[in-house]
Amino acid sequence: MATGADIPPELFERILGHVTDAIRHFGNPDPLDERKNISSCGRVCRYWASSCRRRLFGRITLRSAQDVQDVIDMIE
Repeated sequence: MATGADIPPELFERILGHVTDAIRHFGNPDPLDERKNISSCGRVCRYWASSCRRRLFGRITLRSAQDVQDVIDMIE
């Protein structure tokens, strides 16, 4: 029986890239929709979850002083 881990990492990254590109080019370019679809892919199996987490949380956007303070509070 094949699992998600049987897909080579390079191929999975390309598949995930196509999922996000399709949303941007053919659907609603809302970043929240992109995150929802990546999150859905991450629920397929544990192997996929780790790759999806890197895309979901690899970049943090701080929009206000309160956001900065919240991050500092989490670290301390």
